[in-house]
Amino acid sequence: MLKLVKPMSDVTPIERFRDRLALPAKSNLLRLAEQNYVRLRADRQAVTDRIAAMAIKAREPHATVDQRQMATLQAELDAFSKPLAAARSEQDRRRREHSQRVREQQGGTIAEFVAAINQRLDELEELVGVGSSANVEALADGIELHGAIGRTPAMHDAIYHLRRILRGPGGGVS
Repeated sequence: MLKLVKPMSDVTPIERFRDRLALPAKSNLLRLAEQNYVRLRADRQAVTDRIAAMAIKAREPHATVDQRQMATLQAELDAFSKPLAAARSEQDRRRREHSQRVREQQGGTIAEFVAAINQRLDELEELVGVGSSANVEALADGIELHGAIGRTPAMHDAIYHLRRILRGPGGGVS
């Protein structure tokens, strides 16, 4: 099916960001590392389930448990610890590399994204300030305004918290 393309003048800033913030595909090495880790976890879980089934069966009256088989399963379970840790480490390393590449590729776009949000927050803050002033004047005259005008203090708080979210855990300048 043909996709109609809008002229550049009709494309909204939000649509441009949506296209530019698309994440690149994961590398094959990252996908393989993730698959390897998932496979090892599934294999370990299968052994754990077999041990649990034997333990449940051992609780039955007059049941006997093959101690050699239980020891073999326990050894098999213990053998998963090092490969599983190595697979997790490899997956984490590949994810960090991929994440770093994405941050390098998307850095400028993300900065523009944050600037666009800050610009909208500035406009919103100014608009809420107008409503807040009207609310203060009305309250001074003994008039209680209803609706959104009366809730402007909460809106100011929300804008403040949105700016904190944009700054992130490092507290950088937004």
